[in-house]
Amino acid sequence: MDGQHIEIRKTLNKYADLIEQQRRILFTKREALLGELLRPTILMTRVPAIYEQLCRRFGEKRVEEAERFITLVQIDNGWADYLAYVSSVKEGIHLESLSHKNPLHEYHRLIINAFTTLEERIETAVVELFLTTDFCSLKINFHLEALRVPSATWTYMINDSFFQNRINLL
Repeated sequence: MDGQHIEIRKTLNKYADLIEQQRRILFTKREALLGELLRPTILMTRVPAIYEQLCRRFGEKRVEEAERFITLVQIDNGWADYLAYVSSVKEGIHLESLSHKNPLHEYHRLIINAFTTLEERIETAVVELFLTTDFCSLKINFHLEALRVPSATWTYMINDSFFQNRINLL
């Protein structure tokens, strides 16, 4: 029984280690933004005309504060969406063994591909929010729904040997 628990823990760690590495990468950037060690530059690099227009109207400091806040929210939302995707991959990963593929390798391939596009999705969401916001008032006002932060995340146990003894299925 102890041997089975050790094997389950080792398998779980093989899956969880990748997510933990990715979490550290993303949250290092998040902490730098939050602590103002990193200046948000998404608007400046992706839509410089909008950035200049907003800076003239509201001042560079206020635009930077707004972009920092929006970027932090989009990082949180992007991470929550990413975890939901990871969850859906985990639910079906045992089926990879039926096609004689290594479930761990397939899981890593899918998760790495999704993580590489995460930063682009975050940046696109920041730009879209600035492009769809009405700046008629003298304040930078954003829709509350677009800036809601996820309230929780979750953890799942993984077993990639769903059919441990496939001969019994026949």
